[in-house]
Amino acid sequence: MSSAAEQTEILRKENENIKKENEDLKTSIAEKEERAKQVIKTARTKIAQMTETNKALELELAQFRGQTDHTRGNAITFSQTDT
Repeated sequence: MSSAAEQTEILRKENENIKKENEDLKTSIAEKEERAKQVIKTARTKIAQMTETNKALELELAQFRGQTDHTRGNAITFSQTDT
């Protein structure tokens, strides 16, 4: 009879250990999910910022090119009037 009681106690302890391990895993998963959400949120924010910066730089480049073309046009006009 004591053998059955010992086996029952062993199984009970194993069950408790497995439950504890399961809870630890659930906690770890929840923490990792939260961290992943934060990383994604940060990445989306960074992408939005870089997209806005890119748009501003494209606009600035287009304006610069327009000024350069305008300057070249004036230079050509001056050269043609001098001849």
